[in-house]
Amino acid sequence: YAALVRTNDYLASRPDLADMTRIVVAGGSQGGAFAIVTAALDPRVAYCFADCPAMGLPHEMMKHYMSYGPSRGQAPPGIRMEELERLLSYYDPVNFAPYITCPTHVGSNIGDITVHSMGPLAIYRNLTGLKTDQKAFHAGFSHMHGSGFGLAEHQKQILDRLASSQP
Repeated sequence: YAALVRTNDYLASRPDLADMTRIVVAGGSQGGAFAIVTAALDPRVAYCFADCPAMGLPHEMMKHYMSYGPSRGQAPPGIRMEELERLLSYYDPVNFAPYITCPTHVGSNIGDITVHSMGPLAIYRNLTGLKTDQKAFHAGFSHMHGSGFGLAEHQKQILDRLASSQP
């Protein structure tokens, strides 16, 4: 996670490459989780887009959902499931969400067979530092991985607006 912030440190050192007032983090699946964590750890981020962010609520996945990541009964030899749950809570993007200060859009797909849909919803509900107009939840309704058109359209509108304000 520290490397994600170091990326922005590098961009800040190169004003010829980046305008730090328009830094956007975006990704889907694991990249969505990384976008959430980066926005939480780095207040220089201007916008966050997380489409079906993975690894939210890992304890739920391990108990109830066969998914990417830790699944039912999977724990390395010699580690109790309770220890694994505690360890994974340090990496759970849900726990980073309250620290986000930039506008954030979270997507989920109710029928996603890859990312447990309750993880993205928990991330959205934990955006407690944001006002209602600074956050949005975009739900898809299929068995595909990705939330669909709603999040993509909002992201495109914001990116177009940021690009049009170039000096």
